[in-house]
Amino acid sequence: MALAPFVWEQSLSSSLGITVSQQRFVLALFASIPLGSVQRLIKSPTGQHLYASIVGFFLVFLPFGSGCWHAIIPSLATYLCMKFCPQRSALVGWVITFPYLLVLHVANASGASWQEGQMDFTGAQMLLVLKLISVAHCCQDAHSGKVLNEYQKAKAIYRCPTLLELAAYLFCNGTLLAGPHFEFKDYMDYVHREGVWKHSIPFSIVSVLQPFVQGVMLMGAYVYLSPIYQFRVYNTAAFLNAGLLSRYGQNWILAITARMRYYFVWSIAEAGMNASGLGYSGVPEGKKNGEPNHEWMRGQNVRILRVEMADSFTLVATHWNIGTGNFLRRYVYDRLTPPGKKPAFTTLLMTQLVSGVWHGLYPGYWLFFITTAICVNTARVIHRQVRTFSPMIQNIMVVPKTLFTSITLAYAAASFEVLELRGCFNVWSNMYFIPHIICVVILVAGQLLPASKPKAKSQ
Repeated sequence: MALAPFVWEQSLSSSLGITVSQQRFVLALFASIPLGSVQRLIKSPTGQHLYASIVGFFLVFLPFGSGCWHAIIPSLATYLCMKFCPQRSALVGWVITFPYLLVLHVANASGASWQEGQMDFTGAQMLLVLKLISVAHCCQDAHSGKVLNEYQKAKAIYRCPTLLELAAYLFCNGTLLAGPHFEFKDYMDYVHREGVWKHSIPFSIVSVLQPFVQGVMLMGAYVYLSPIYQFRVYNTAAFLNAGLLSRYGQNWILAITARMRYYFVWSIAEAGMNASGLGYSGVPEGKKNGEPNHEWMRGQNVRILRVEMADSFTLVATHWNIGTGNFLRRYVYDRLTPPGKKPAFTTLLMTQLVSGVWHGLYPGYWLFFITTAICVNTARVIHRQVRTFSPMIQNIMVVPKTLFTSITLAYAAASFEVLELRGCFNVWSNMYFIPHIICVVILVAGQLLPASKPKAKSQ
């Protein structure tokens, strides 16, 4: 239960056309920037853990209130298993934290509540689950005796974290508000000034201002467009009586508008990560203008232009919700693939289903991720055939591939907005299931056509 709203909060939220919980969420998100910059000034690791735990908790408490206490049970269960049974800690991470999240999804009817602009701790619990499962896996990797890949070796946790260290990792810098997910080992390196932070934590005003300004502009665009283009458009005469091209056009604009809210929160969260220094990812080889070319990639959760201009669903998956995508790859996709073998389509499908269930139990989520799994596989078939063409034809094909990806992404995302099973199929039927049909035809053709060899290396 959240704190009772003040009069000024109600007045401001009414004038902005948003709910009080949304207003508090935005306030906490913006507050993470100056508060994050303070942590980089604290030298003592214990002091940093205390600051990260206390400040991070209150940043989450502001919009979600007493719902924050839901973090205790899964966190404590995961900690106890890492402490006393590290060889099985990953199993507990999945068996306890994931069902607990599903209970919250059902109890809070999270999808329907979010449609109405009401926010609760379920969204933060989703990010908490990623952190708990990843830290449990890293602990188990260090004690399992199994052969580890290079990434698993680098992130393995050989000493059980203290409760304070775990709490600091979970709540630091308000990252339970909007992410992104990052590893426990990275947080500990940051606190102890090791790894890329070994010599110092550089400060770049550009790395803070660029995502901040970008986020503010996107917030303004979303506030302007969202009253016009929202999921209720699908039930209006303007959509139902429009021609087919017009329906696809309206749906495309609606999808872009919906993505803006994610672009906004992820941009501000990135600014907060960079302000604290936790978003710093080191210096790659080479210099820029004779100086080290510092990179700030750890806090980046989306590459907007690469998503919007992607000519393949594979690229969309790579550049959208990067933190969660990395988690799904490292802790689901890679671990479902037997050593020495290539991942099958079922591996991709299972990974997408895990992502769908993680978002909630509404059919729309599952339909979206099943559809995108089909689209990713379709993109691979297209790539295998296009690479046999001449470089000039490959360059020309970028345009139709980009249009197909953008339109199909908007079509699939309709289910993510509508959520209800009948509503999803009603929307898709009004667009005659054309992207689904095209994908099925391409997949069938890919099975019938002979294996192709690339004529020239495509970018």
